[in-house]
Amino acid sequence: MKRVIYLEVDEEITSAIDKVKKVDEHAIFLVIPKGATLLQSVINLRLLNKEADKIGKRISIVTSDKVGKAMAARVGLPVFTNIDKNGIPQGLVAEIEKEESAVKNDKEEEFEEDAGPLIHTKVKDYKAKNEIKKAYISEDSEADDLKEDEELSEVPTLVTREIRNKSEDIQGSGEGQKRPEKVHIASRRFIWAIFLAIPVILFILGFIFLPKAEVIIAVASEKMPVDAKFAVDKDAQGVDAKQGMIPGKFIDDIKEEQKEFDATGKKDVGAKATGMVTLYNKWDSDAFTLKKGTQMRSGSGKVFLLVSEVSIPGTTINHGTIVAGQISAAVEAELSGDSYNIGASDFVIVKLSAPEQVLVYGKSLSNMSGGSTKEVKIVSDADVAKSKETFIKEVSDNFIKKLKADNKSYIVIDKAVKTEAVSFEASPAVGAEASKFTLKLKSRYRAVIFDDADINRYFTKILEAQVPEGKQVYMSEIDSSKFALLSEFKDKLNSAEFRFSANVDLTPKLDLEKIKMSLVLKKKSDIEKSLKEYASVKSVKFKSTPFSMSIMPLLPSHIAVKMEVIK
Repeated sequence: MKRVIYLEVDEEITSAIDKVKKVDEHAIFLVIPKGATLLQSVINLRLLNKEADKIGKRISIVTSDKVGKAMAARVGLPVFTNIDKNGIPQGLVAEIEKEESAVKNDKEEEFEEDAGPLIHTKVKDYKAKNEIKKAYISEDSEADDLKEDEELSEVPTLVTREIRNKSEDIQGSGEGQKRPEKVHIASRRFIWAIFLAIPVILFILGFIFLPKAEVIIAVASEKMPVDAKFAVDKDAQGVDAKQGMIPGKFIDDIKEEQKEFDATGKKDVGAKATGMVTLYNKWDSDAFTLKKGTQMRSGSGKVFLLVSEVSIPGTTINHGTIVAGQISAAVEAELSGDSYNIGASDFVIVKLSAPEQVLVYGKSLSNMSGGSTKEVKIVSDADVAKSKETFIKEVSDNFIKKLKADNKSYIVIDKAVKTEAVSFEASPAVGAEASKFTLKLKSRYRAVIFDDADINRYFTKILEAQVPEGKQVYMSEIDSSKFALLSEFKDKLNSAEFRFSANVDLTPKLDLEKIKMSLVLKKKSDIEKSLKEYASVKSVKFKSTPFSMSIMPLLPSHIAVKMEVIK
């Protein structure tokens, strides 16, 4: 029994061997297309033949590839030129060795024309001819074959060694050997061919792999109002238009962060001015008592405090004259500062009524002294309150930014993101002298986000019946501000309700992927003309990199087609 196996042009040797091993038939015909990878190296064919021998199978090659036929025959594989409709190989190549010999002889003749004294063109001896062939095409050993076979498909490796007949050897031994004038002619030609081919190859590769193009199709749109409610559920497995539900991500995390702030509070830590005040009592004959800390205001508005409790003696009458009771008392300025170093002054006792203040009063007969000013920065209540507010806003904004960066395909609605301060602590504490302080903030971060693709599928499904034929809902840029969060954030959040209210765009239903595949190597003018046949297509713009081209790139992967809606 025989079996025919068809191989692909890019079929690897390992794949071919696997296919041979899997069939049960003894005789196997491998149909190999012209230019196939398998025919690029004799090593591949030898390995294939060797593996077939191991498992007791006989391999035959069916190909139209001239070089492939030569190499297959060289390793001893039967070669056929084609296969008929009944699967029977036709055209056994029986003269392949003659063809190969003819190719070699052509090479020999070409070399003989340029070789000068290297080879005589009239050598008729059969053995001499064989030696000439060996001089140009190395067939001495298996090792030589393995090295040259890698490039045999293009140009055989030439071995330039000089062959002389016996008489020439004898003659040359006395005169010394003379080197031929033309050496390595074929090799030089081959090197020049490669050198000249490099720019062409680079140009071709650049033409294939460098160009990239973007085609922007601007289309007119129609507006369609949408007002839809939906729920984002933590346990939803997919989009459910009937239930009005889509899946989403629910974030609930607590983090502790800290940041340094400037202290702006001020405090005067200088000394307080002190002095003596004489207190007078014309109000009553009974003693008038003033408690410690009683405020007395000077004529300049400075307030001083009694250092201790004082009892002012009552009024007396001496020879018909009313004599006020009086007593000296120590006072201290309410605040520190050199501005309290005032001179002799009258004092009003602040807590007394207006009539009493006229008859119970104080006077200083000497200057107040000892007051000094020294202002320092402290952590104030206002500092802590302001820094807390600023810090919470900062961490909240950072949380939203990170959500959007880490979930680029998701819609993040600011109102569905919540940051709460769990606790905070200032170090050093309020009132402490410091130019800076650190605020430690423990925050709870919560958010509900959903995939842009899911909401697109949801809207497409619920609007399917309303969209005219040939149109589609254009939702590539959904405005997150059009979403409203309807439900409140609960302590344990598993579901959230939203509402979307806006006008969406209806655009032509264009298969952008199909359009992209059709643009390969097309002229820009032809593309524009073709696309503008659609009534809704208003303009076509092209962007090319790294250089401008009048045609599209060869590779579809280097072409991007986008739709732009004219609003």
